[in-house]
Amino acid sequence: MADVGRSPGGRRFGVATAVTVVVAVVVSAVLAVTTPPRSGPYCRTGCLTRPWTDAAPFVTRDYWWMYAMLVLLLAAVALAVTVHGLAAGERVMASHTGVLLGTAATTLLVADYGIQLAMAQPALLAGEGGDLVLWSQYNPHGLFIALEDVGYAV
Repeated sequence: MADVGRSPGGRRFGVATAVTVVVAVVVSAVLAVTTPPRSGPYCRTGCLTRPWTDAAPFVTRDYWWMYAMLVLLLAAVALAVTVHGLAAGERVMASHTGVLLGTAATTLLVADYGIQLAMAQPALLAGEGGDLVLWSQYNPHGLFIALEDVGYAV
């Protein structure tokens, strides 16, 4: 099983995964830098306030970065698995730990971003933003930020 990562197919998979990670990092960074904060401590002008029901005009654009981050997160786990396949001897336990922690973090973040994309974004577009105070990415003290903090801490 450990030789799979050293096979030509394993190397191709590793290179493709690494390229995917790099492209996803660049795309998500560009989207993140070009998406102005709409609320919270870094918002400078035109800040949205609770209950963030006036966020609908910004919703589609403000969520683009999450798609790139989902690709990045999943590719990063695949890259960790690739590295684990190349680990030898005493390093196997460390790489296995990295795969498990990466999977745990990715699970939290994919759930967090999935909730935003599948529930919060459509609800805001439908004018149901008042029900999302706790879940909205615009709430600097909400569950979105909390789950994101825990996911990145892992």
